[in-house]
Amino acid sequence: MSGSPLTVLFAPDSFKGSLTSVEVGRSLADGWRRGRPADRTVLAPLADGGEGTLEAIAAAGGWEWRETLASNPIGRPIRARWLRSADGRRAVIELAEASGLSRLTPGERDPVGASTRGTGDLIRAALDTGCRELLIGIGGSAAAGMYLSGPYVDPAPGSAYAQFLDKWKTKFGGVPPSGFHAHAYDATNILLAAIEKAAVKDADGTVHIGRQALRDAMYATKDFNGLTGKLTCDANGDCATGEALGVFKLSEAEVNGAWPPPVFWQPGK
Repeated sequence: MSGSPLTVLFAPDSFKGSLTSVEVGRSLADGWRRGRPADRTVLAPLADGGEGTLEAIAAAGGWEWRETLASNPIGRPIRARWLRSADGRRAVIELAEASGLSRLTPGERDPVGASTRGTGDLIRAALDTGCRELLIGIGGSAAAGMYLSGPYVDPAPGSAYAQFLDKWKTKFGGVPPSGFHAHAYDATNILLAAIEKAAVKDADGTVHIGRQALRDAMYATKDFNGLTGKLTCDANGDCATGEALGVFKLSEAEVNGAWPPPVFWQPGK
């Protein structure tokens, strides 16, 4: 790869059980800089409300770490962390920090008897210090009956998504590994379609793709038939319909390894 220096954005989630999103982002950026030292790298670690949410938010700055005595999912006392804003008005609490699966050994997991009382301990501690605005990430719980949201596309027979899954199974076996595979598929095809519109070919065969021309072509996307629905991009480049999401309810089966959970609710249904 050659040419003018690039600005490269790294926005990873955590690698469960191994690296936080901050550590993943730094590792990716370090590897990139070894190959292209002139490029500018920007880190924007992400989290979905589960493990690693505190680290991702703390990386943005303006927060201080606090620690509180709390109960783990089976009542054992532990030290759990949370974040307090510099002005003392806001707090960020991660349910997984006190009530998460990572607090238990496999033999201790009891989804029916487990409790999220430890998260309440953190909430009380934040209120006692004067915080009045609380942001609570509720992913990674060790208790059955929890609800979570995530990507979901209904694989109705004959739908484009059902056909996609059939083709995937034939070629690769099983199901796509990433929960956002349908969104990624649509985003890739919107980008490729925009490249075809924006590309300019010189007489010698050199192809030029202007950044603004590519952006304009993507933003002009209208009624694109994607796996996640009929997509039209707005003035900010947001092309999602908001419909390819679901709310799931965890049962003992999911805590014991059955995944994904069945969808409990979908927008508009």
